[in-house]
Amino acid sequence: MRSSSGSVLLMALITSAILYLVAVTLLLLTMTEVQISDFESRSTQALYAAESSVTLGLSYLRREHNYRATASDTMMIGGNPALLSVEFQPGVFDNVTALYHLTLQGSGAVPGPQVSTARRVEQDIVIKPFVLFAEDSVTVGDNCRITGNVHGNGPVTLGTESAVEGNVSSAVLVAAADDAVDAADLVSDGRLNAHEPELMVPALDFALYYPTYRFHGEDGIAQPLTVDRVALSDDGPDEAPEAEIIVYSGIPTSDNPAKIFYPQAPLQGPLTAIDLDGTLVIPHDYGASAFSMTGLIRITPEENLPAIISAHDIELTLMNGEWLKKFANSLKKNAISGLMYSCCDITLSGKDTTEKLISGSVIGRTIALSTDMIFRIDYDTALLAAPPPGLDFLESGAWRESFSP
Repeated sequence: MRSSSGSVLLMALITSAILYLVAVTLLLLTMTEVQISDFESRSTQALYAAESSVTLGLSYLRREHNYRATASDTMMIGGNPALLSVEFQPGVFDNVTALYHLTLQGSGAVPGPQVSTARRVEQDIVIKPFVLFAEDSVTVGDNCRITGNVHGNGPVTLGTESAVEGNVSSAVLVAAADDAVDAADLVSDGRLNAHEPELMVPALDFALYYPTYRFHGEDGIAQPLTVDRVALSDDGPDEAPEAEIIVYSGIPTSDNPAKIFYPQAPLQGPLTAIDLDGTLVIPHDYGASAFSMTGLIRITPEENLPAIISAHDIELTLMNGEWLKKFANSLKKNAISGLMYSCCDITLSGKDTTEKLISGSVIGRTIALSTDMIFRIDYDTALLAAPPPGLDFLESGAWRESFSP
């Protein structure tokens, strides 16, 4: 009887031990599964954080294209706090550090009570913060004062009396017009780089602006410019350059909320003026090989819209507005706010002008500036932060995950 009782007790102990081991094993397996699941969840969240870090870097560059310091931030992902960090690594080509090719290295980390995870991604980007940007050559004549970066995929030539505050770069050559002058002496607050890889000039779809367009959710229709003739009167000893000046302007209708205008025919007369609050479009059916004028031009577009877009060459010879006002007080000084864009060549000449000509950017196949007096072209940072429709000056490649420490 006692032997039987002892056997039962032994069996109970063995069974309890087995059940205990099974319970412990199940608990360990469950805890491991929870940890694995938690790790996978936080790893995915860390990857999202790393991608967000790259986006953070892009936003910094849009606000300040020279930004190169490490940027960091925090955000909540899936209920967990995530740490974001991005570094800006310049590209190196032929042992020369590039100015506008960068690799953004974004890191994301998600700490946790049991498991902390970190992921890292990279993305190659090209930034294009230019006041002058040409698919081929850029020629800056004497007396031009340029504030901003200049780039041409072809040769960039600087006049010996010109001055550039910013970087000057080319894929082939940067030189002064006079071989006796060092081009570096004409550049301040920037670098000279004749080995910058070619940069793609963004192509613009004219159908976004002409003949119809969308603006702030509304349909719009571009309008033709109106034409007026203004007589020029002699001013004392000064004789008027012409008997009259032909003035092109536009008053938008309710069907044209973005204030986009176009010339119905090539500009007339030896002396012309454009006085426009809006955007000027020179369409493919303009009727001449070049948009050409001599006189005055004042264009102030709506916010984030270009000043001039042209499917033809642009050839402007600009005269001194203060001087011409003596013969007709209604005339305005030269001033272009925003982007001047042409898929062809751009030639800007100044005649007896000392005015600030453009606050924005000039983009074309080739760009040539010449003047017998000083005029200025200044870069507008808004073109990178909020580019016009159909254009972007920040080119992003596909991101990739980095497994380097």
